[in-house]
Order: sequence, then C-alpha cells, then structure tokens
Amino acid sequence: MAFMIAVSDGYVDVKEVDKINYTFGVTFDYNSLARSYGLDYISDESFMKQIPNSIRTVAEIEKKENPYPNTFLEDTRTLYTAMKEFGNEMLNATGATLKYSVMIQSYFINNVLKYIFRMEELDGLNNSQLNETMTYTKTRLSQNNTTDYMSPDVSSDNSDSEKEVERGGLKLKTQPVQENPQKVNNSVEEPETKAAAENNLESYRGDMTLASDHISKTHTTTIESNAIDMDTIHEILSDVDNLIGLGNVKKEIHDMVNMMLINEMRRRKGLKNPVVSRHLVFTGNPGTGKTTIARAIGKIYKTLGILEKGHMIETDRAGMVAGYMGQTAEKVTEVVQKAMGGILFIDEAYSLVTESEGDFGQEAINTLLKLMEDNRDNLVVIVAGYTEEMQDFINSNPGLRSRFNRYIQFNDYSDDELLQIFKSYVQSQDYILEEGSDDEIKNAIVKIRTEEGENFGNARSMRNYFEKVISNQANRLIDVASAASLDTGEDELMTIKKEDL
Repeated sequence: MAFMIAVSDGYVDVKEVDKINYTFGVTFDYNSLARSYGLDYISDESFMKQIPNSIRTVAEIEKKENPYPNTFLEDTRTLYTAMKEFGNEMLNATGATLKYSVMIQSYFINNVLKYIFRMEELDGLNNSQLNETMTYTKTRLSQNNTTDYMSPDVSSDNSDSEKEVERGGLKLKTQPVQENPQKVNNSVEEPETKAAAENNLESYRGDMTLASDHISKTHTTTIESNAIDMDTIHEILSDVDNLIGLGNVKKEIHDMVNMMLINEMRRRKGLKNPVVSRHLVFTGNPGTGKTTIARAIGKIYKTLGILEKGHMIETDRAGMVAGYMGQTAEKVTEVVQKAMGGILFIDEAYSLVTESEGDFGQEAINTLLKLMEDNRDNLVVIVAGYTEEMQDFINSNPGLRSRFNRYIQFNDYSDDELLQIFKSYVQSQDYILEEGSDDEIKNAIVKIRTEEGENFGNARSMRNYFEKVISNQANRLIDVASAASLDTGEDELMTIKKEDL
C-alpha cells in the first residue's frame, strides 16, 4: 500500500522513500522499490488484492483461540488501524495529496477490512474455511460504466484548490503544497460492517479500472524505465575513470551526468529545465579516446532515458558526401536513420567543408542540420577532429554554431601515459615484459613521436608499436625454435625481451 501511494503519481519522491525506510527499518531506494512492485495496480495477482501475511497470521491465531462466530478480532483490528494510519502518513509525506493516492489507500484498506469481517463471522477455523475466506476477499474489478469516478485525467474541477502537474508522463491533479502542511485523514469513513466495506470496494472498481486504462495509454513503460538506474550509471562512469589519462575529459563527463541527473530530478518534481543542446564537439589529435568516450556517452544517454538505444554509428565525409547532385542528401539521410535513437559520430567533420567547385559537402551539412532539428529528441550528433580545423568548421555555418556549443578537448597523452597504454596492450594479449624494460619503451615512444610529428596517433601509434614488437618477438623465437625443433616453452612465448622493443 505504501508503495502504491508513493508511485501513484508516476514517480517516487525521496520523502516517501524515507518514510517507508524509517517506519519499517529498511533501506529501500527507488530502484529496489520499482523492481519489487512495478506499476501493477489492478491485475489479479496485484499485491493490492492480497491480504498481508501479518494480518492473516494474527487473524488466524486469534480465531483459533476463540473460534466462535462473530468474534471481535482485537489484535487484528489494532494491526489494521496501524496500517491505515501509516497510509495516512504516506499521503502526507510530500505535502501534496493526490486523489488517486487516496483512492488506492481506500481500496486496499477496505479489502483488508472485508477480510477481517469475514474472519470474525466464521464458526470455527479449518483449511476449507480459510480457502473460502481468501477466495471471497480477492476482489475482481469489473468494467462498469460508473459516472462518478476520479481518474488521473479528470478535468471537470479546475478550482484554485487543485492544480494539474505532470509526473513521470502522467498528468494528475494534486492539492497545492503548503509550506507547513498539516496532517489530515484522507481515507474514506471506516465502514462498520462487511456489507459497507463491500459497497466501498464497489465504488472504487470503476475508478481503478478507468484509471488503469488511462495509465496504460499514457504510461506504456514499466516503473523500472521510470527509475534512474544509478548502478549502471556508476558502472559506466567507473569504466571512463579507469581509462588512462584524459583527466579533463573525465571531469566533463561527470559534469554532464550530474547536470542531466539534476534536470531529471527537477522534471519529476514538475520544475522547468533550460533547453540545453546535447550535441557535442570533440577536438584533439587522433588516438586520444574520442570514439571510446562517445560510446560511453551513448550508454549514459540510454540509461537516463534520453536516447532509446544509445548505440553509436561512426561515419566520415566518405559516408555522407556523394559525387552527383541529389545523392548526398540520400546518403546523409540513410546514415542518420541508422543512428536514430543513438549517437551519430562524424570523424574529421571539418572535411565536409571545402572550397572545391561542385563539391556537395555543404549539401551534406544542410541535410544534416535539417534532420537534427526534425529528430532532436531521438538523435545526438558528435563531430570530431583536429582542434583548429573543428573550430573553423563550426564557425563556418550559423546552424552549426547554434547546435554545437559544447566542446570537449582531448589532449595528447604524456610519455608516461603512453607507457601505461602500451603495457595494457601487453597484458590484455597474454604477454609479459622482461624486467627493466620501461626505459627502452620510453625511448621508443620519444622516437616515434618525433618521427611521426603532426601525424602522431597517440594510442593508435602505441597499438602499431605493440604489433611491431610482437612481430620482433615472433621472429626471434622462430630463429631459436628452429634450432630446437620448434619446441618453445610457454614462458618464452609470453615474454617480450628488451631486444624485441
């Protein structure tokens, strides 16, 4: 009941979670509550249809002690009253009272009370009577055409005492929040007989059914999709933090996630959020982790519900620009469709702009801008390339400037970071380095950086160097193994010696 009251507005307020945890001495969070129950309001297996084990156990004990008909089950009614009072506490937890929350509490409590009345009427207690009692108390909601119902989309009452708010995709009526809300008893008048309890339940059948129909149409996802999966968010951020180097990039990613989390929390509270472009510009030299970070951002956006899929489609000029009039728009549209619901990553995006006559790069940009605008809620575009070239590219078109206003700079790796990257390749491929090899590797890094100059590829260059090293090792081992009838031990196959470097 507590959870149903908490989630009846499409989300769970932290005050409601605190109330549940404090009262019962548990440590639930939003996700654990969501996984436990979900948006299961009125199905036949709903926990709202089940009599709580605590009520059943106490009632059965009391009935066995006094098996006569029309016995007053004092302890059971005391427990029922405590549950009812806790329901009122939940209704007042946030200071705003939803009609639908009151209806849920009333339905649940009346169902419990009907069970108590039935148990009190029993003459004796045996298994068949218990089964009959439980069957009797499971309410089957019927589709009746009552005109006196309160569904979340009720619009007949627009008095000043109520306002319509959006919570988790549902538009619902709430009482205004008072600065110092007074506790009130929002439950229906407690029935005195089983017949009265049944009448109360009947009055809610149409309400609950109609409200459920409304929810199924306006809120098609489960409560878990409404929850922020912080475990997955932390896992993705941990993977980013474990990357070598990229200190400023990691800070940018954490800043972005923090802002998106706060915006989502504000949205769930009905607060306004500034419109922020989610498209990004990655600047820096090749091999600095831009595609890796782009994939991580796609996963984050998916987890937060910003993107449907969170996958990444990588392309460049060749994947977007054709050689004939009209074909470029088709190519851009095709690649955007593949990226829909995820990230479109355009590498060396500045190459779309050239001064060559008859070039269709500008057509590609114009088509892309149009598709970005048409699909702004289901597409994120990340453009990447060298720092200066990317700044010139963005400034070349007002449409690009207005949509791409967040830059993340990817700096070159230091020699020590490149050493760590090289060692990560060694370890991941089941190789080991001869002791004291660091100096040889650092010397090789300095030499490679000097020789490649502006074309130095950072992690890519380390990957190429690693492949050259294991080729050197293979050549050395073949010469040794040939003289020993190709009998090489495991340690030798794994070890990279200084001469291989």
